[in-house]
Amino acid sequence: TPNVAVGANNTQIANTAYVQALFGALSLGWNQSWQVVYRDFGVTYQNNTYRPIMISGTYFGTDTGDGYTGVLITINGLQMPFAMDANTGGGKHLLGCTIIPAGASYRIDADPNNSSTLQTATHWELRS
Repeated sequence: TPNVAVGANNTQIANTAYVQALFGALSLGWNQSWQVVYRDFGVTYQNNTYRPIMISGTYFGTDTGDGYTGVLITINGLQMPFAMDANTGGGKHLLGCTIIPAGASYRIDADPNNSSTLQTATHWELRS
């Protein structure tokens, strides 16, 4: 790594390797890849990496009735919408995507106000 004293005339230019080491190691997407993971409703998981990860999930409803169907995610105790569908007269297909901070706990749940029973199709995580 470059070592430059304040006020020195022999400044060093940050090369690609230095910038990668400094910023890339903690960045979302840097040296990470999409991986299929298995995540069940109501189970708490931990991002035990030192970097943020991105999670994406797809879900299907078991009926074609009208009304709201949603998936919630809780990250470090804060619950928020993750995926939702307000389809009237068609199949339920939901897709959600969000970022999980480094070290955070997270849990995915079917919204208790759903008009349809949900089935999880797939989860992916962008992680190392």
